[in-house]
Amino acid sequence: MAFNYTFSESLNDGYFFYVNFMELFSFLFIRTRSSIKYFPKFITIVNLMFLFYVNSYMYPAQLEALYLLQNVSLFFLVFFLTHYEYDAINDWNPYGSWTPSETNPRCGYHHVLMNSNYQVGFDLFSIGFPLRFRETF
Repeated sequence: MAFNYTFSESLNDGYFFYVNFMELFSFLFIRTRSSIKYFPKFITIVNLMFLFYVNSYMYPAQLEALYLLQNVSLFFLVFFLTHYEYDAINDWNPYGSWTPSETNPRCGYHHVLMNSNYQVGFDLFSIGFPLRFRETF
């Protein structure tokens, strides 16, 4: 659980739903270089502000802060969709190497270290690696 017992019961469920929603929608819709580079930074800053607020006060306005977090994150998602992803679909060269397509849907990928213990999961060391863009493939 992300929160102590002094928090409302629905805050855990609401925050868990929010995190899963953002992960799914960013996986499906965030595909261009600018979106991959800046969208997670904005979402991380907003999430840290929410967690600091909720954990700093004894009885904060928890659900209101969660609703604000969800709406601000949705605003960032829609902003990046309209300013970067929509233009990438409609205005980019369909034969360009940077254009998202069915065969190569993302402009950037995370480098995952391959080793003999891959069934356990990837190394936490790779979490600090920068994104690998298409010119590295």
